[in-house]
Amino acid sequence: MNYFKTNFLPFLLISQIALGGSIILQEDIDDFDDDVSITLAFLEDSHSSFLQRMVMVQCDSKYIALAIENGLFFTLSDYLNVKTRFDKKETFEESFFYNEGIVGTFDKKYIKKFLNQALSSDDMVLRVEDNDHTMRFSDFSSDQAKVKEFLDKINSYEGCRLN
Repeated sequence: MNYFKTNFLPFLLISQIALGGSIILQEDIDDFDDDVSITLAFLEDSHSSFLQRMVMVQCDSKYIALAIENGLFFTLSDYLNVKTRFDKKETFEESFFYNEGIVGTFDKKYIKKFLNQALSSDDMVLRVEDNDHTMRFSDFSSDQAKVKEFLDKINSYEGCRLN
């Protein structure tokens, strides 16, 4: 129940933004144990409160993870390939786990590459295997300072460092 109370309002806020790709940086501190959670969310151009589409990178002081929520889809696979391309640069592909509608990875090498590309790009496209929707994130260059701030903040937590 504490998780729901802590994250309900931020997720509600995130789910209401539907005007195009943007980046949101959020830092939460647990009321009971002071654990810090830092989240960087990339909202897809067609994101809405009904059909949530986003990429989130989250550091909770012990680990870092990248998760993709790409609307409603069903698969029998436990692992799905994810293709990512920033601007017109080379496409890179990685196998992610699939669990209850979320596609994710704990691979620090992939997360580092993803964030470094986001720092120097304007646009991104991403496609999850078994889902015919290509996620588009347009013109997020005005939010790149949030990516830099996220990288600076997570360096304080050993489990999240991407060195």
